[in-house]
Amino acid sequence: MRHHGLLPLLLLSLAGPAAAQAPVPKIPYRVMEQWTVRNPTGTCGYGRLIVINPSHRRAADLRALGRQLNDEAAGERVSLVVVYDNERAARMWRTWGTEPREGTFHDRHLLGHYLRNASTGESSFQLYPNGFGGPSETVRY
Repeated sequence: MRHHGLLPLLLLSLAGPAAAQAPVPKIPYRVMEQWTVRNPTGTCGYGRLIVINPSHRRAADLRALGRQLNDEAAGERVSLVVVYDNERAARMWRTWGTEPREGTFHDRHLLGHYLRNASTGESSFQLYPNGFGGPSETVRY
């Protein structure tokens, strides 16, 4: 009796379910700005302004980015990440709304906000694949 067909099954069972799943590719991004979030007891997290390649403004890629940001923020009490696909638009975020002529340009490139607040239990990513003001989706973690 030959059992050569059992070896591949045995190896697969030892590898577990993670071996059968393809890894989710990371969405590369550039940190344009980062700041520390503090509360009365000290440092509790960070805020970031990031820019991704415009080729990743699809909803599926933005969902993957949200999972990635959530994983990166796992040890933080507070995390806020604002996502753009254009550096010029990202630099406008602090003055958003003060220059009406630039508002449309800015909004077209604002693709999402990730928020984690351990005190309230909030951990979500609101994404705008067509830019702010278009259809949106909120993913909760």
